[in-house]
Amino acid sequence: MNRQSVLFLTLLSSLFTVYGCAEGKLATQSGRPEIYIDGIEPKAVIEGIAAWTAVEGYQIDGTSDFMIKTKRPKLDFLGMQTTTWITTTYTVVKKGDGTKVYAQDIEHVLADLKTGSTGTTGGFGSDHGSTEIKTTTTMTPAQDKPLKSQSDYEEIQAKLEKIRSFILGK
Repeated sequence: MNRQSVLFLTLLSSLFTVYGCAEGKLATQSGRPEIYIDGIEPKAVIEGIAAWTAVEGYQIDGTSDFMIKTKRPKLDFLGMQTTTWITTTYTVVKKGDGTKVYAQDIEHVLADLKTGSTGTTGGFGSDHGSTEIKTTTTMTPAQDKPLKSQSDYEEIQAKLEKIRSFILGK
């Protein structure tokens, strides 16, 4: 391999690492999106996340004593709703005098229904009569993709920081 090929492959490898092929790493204890909210109990944090989601246009998809799941449609570059939803799961854990919140986004592509027809019908005055038209419906299954690139993690972390500010009234 010549020097230009090695340089090109190194550059290409770097681009894949930076733009989504590698899992991100943040300067948090876990290396993933997380926040600590001092002096607030887990139940109050879940209630605060629920209130924040309403303000930000998310829907609550489920709750428990230690988790809240929210969702909202992903928007395209024109701000139009797509068939993809972003689901965020917030896990809350009592730590010391406060609560640790971990978050994970999952991109959920909704199932795609496609209908097609096959067959022919005999025309007016045809000696062959009518032929049955067969209609088939196929469904592309839903696909879930965890969002774990560096830019995804930074976006989730920014969302967590907004939630902390909202809960603390800042």
